[in-house]
Amino acid sequence: MTLELTKRQENILEKIIRKYIKEVQPISSNFLKEEYNLEISPATIRAELARLDEDCFLEQVHISGGRIPTNKAYKEKKKEEKIKIYIGRENTLKEKEFSIIITEVSFPRKEKGILAILGPERMAYDKNISLLNSLTKLLEEN
Repeated sequence: MTLELTKRQENILEKIIRKYIKEVQPISSNFLKEEYNLEISPATIRAELARLDEDCFLEQVHISGGRIPTNKAYKEKKKEEKIKIYIGRENTLKEKEFSIIITEVSFPRKEKGILAILGPERMAYDKNISLLNSLTKLLEEN
């Protein structure tokens, strides 16, 4: 089991997450090669996908099909210091197919607050984290 992702694995994982969020379809090695014009062979891509699968970042729904990101993949790509992410079963809600992104905010008068976004497990984490960061900055400045 690999402890850290290589740059190539990070790149592949990022592309799979972004495409899966948009399309909700398993992503294949051939698709990655054609769509992103990767300068590695489909066999090398498949080997990297297998490693990501082994490390629980991806799962293969069907033997001959592509792969989809796991909650671990979403969480790995979205590590932030002030932001906490609870995906699926990690959240405290009764319904477990949702994710929550939470951050604390400190107002100018030393008051504290919390900002949160509730959405589906496959939400656009990049956009929502950016939104929370922007709102936090705006609220802390004013």
